[in-house]
Amino acid sequence: MHNRDIQSIRLVGTLAFGLGVVLLPLTFLAIVLALFSGITATLGGLAKGAAAGALGLVMSSSMMGCGAHLQRVGRLTSVDIENVRLIWTALFIVMLIGGVASFWLAPPLVGLSALVLVALLAVRSAVIRLSS
Repeated sequence: MHNRDIQSIRLVGTLAFGLGVVLLPLTFLAIVLALFSGITATLGGLAKGAAAGALGLVMSSSMMGCGAHLQRVGRLTSVDIENVRLIWTALFIVMLIGGVASFWLAPPLVGLSALVLVALLAVRSAVIRLSS
């Protein structure tokens, strides 16, 4: 059971890292295309575009950082277990806030956030079992 829990946490870490790696260049591409296409001609468009770009960057960097840490889960000491719990919680909070904010800013990010949240909730019991 212990090895299966670690493998499921690693799988979610790999998923989060991979999605973050894909989201980062897509965010940069969307920012560049928005700047060149004139969407940001008005101040409201510029503010919404900047907020959507910042949201995409925060979500992608969080997924890459937390996913990379969850990928490297190995033999667990008490410090490692606490780190896994904190990383899981941090990624969950960022995805939850990012998903709510993306309803208005960038609706495609809602699906991505929901996917990562479902994956995190799927390994919640594994994280709890490892910490007990």
